[in-house]
Amino acid sequence: MTAACAAVFLLVSGVAAVRAGPGFSDALGKADYEAAGLEKLSDAERARLDELVKVYAAGKYKAADAQTPPAPAPAATSAPAPAPKPKKQKVKIDPGTEIEYNTMDTELAGTFAGFEKGTIFTLANGQRWKVIDGTYVCAPDPRIKKVRVKPGILGSFFLEFEKIGTRAKVQLLK
Repeated sequence: MTAACAAVFLLVSGVAAVRAGPGFSDALGKADYEAAGLEKLSDAERARLDELVKVYAAGKYKAADAQTPPAPAPAATSAPAPAPKPKKQKVKIDPGTEIEYNTMDTELAGTFAGFEKGTIFTLANGQRWKVIDGTYVCAPDPRIKKVRVKPGILGSFFLEFEKIGTRAKVQLLK
């Protein structure tokens, strides 16, 4: 069922819930809320859906080409909205599917102080990588900033450090 079909179904079946509660989407049970895909909507989109359901329930929304009331103004907030988190990609693959990883050039978020097994590096893009193999240790060197995350075989990755010509086997932390 598409989100649009689910919204229409909820509009028609949820008229009684609108009159009883503060908002249509607030009156739904968790299963119906998730089945309709409402968790994918922003707060503003859910508020607009609730307003349309109220208009429909009042009998004021009669045709697809009818004028609808303007969308409610967003509520004023004192704090700016937080920056959206980068989305992680999940991919399901079938056996035998070839996977190709890209090499990524970036920088360390902190200063370089050497590494050994268990060392965690934070990159400028926010990713955190843990050393799982490698015993290289050196004195701190703040000049080393540029790194390259390079794919290996069988899903392994290596972190290569500019200027010192060495690399560590790493795994991405969640």
